[in-house]
Amino acid sequence: MFVRVTDDGDPTLEELEDCTRFHVEASTADPAVLGPRLGAAGTVEGAAPDHAWIEVSWVRAQAASRVPGSWIEDFEKMLGYAASKGWMDADGGAISAHVEVR
Repeated sequence: MFVRVTDDGDPTLEELEDCTRFHVEASTADPAVLGPRLGAAGTVEGAAPDHAWIEVSWVRAQAASRVPGSWIEDFEKMLGYAASKGWMDADGGAISAHVEVR
């Protein structure tokens, strides 16, 4: 699964069925440009270089009605794995995602 950030639109959640990977695809990793484009999806503030914090609540909202019930279990496993690697923020509300420039 990944977050697609375009130059002229709201971010979208793509390939939801794949809970084995998570990243952001954007035309730039420049925090001054990427931050505003993320909108409600997340932020670059406090993120590692070339990373963004993506809100778990935003992912859930984007996935609602687009995925089967079994997706929730797969997503929870993904969050558990991310937490075990230190890829979640302190309160577990956001996932650190590498930004791939495309």
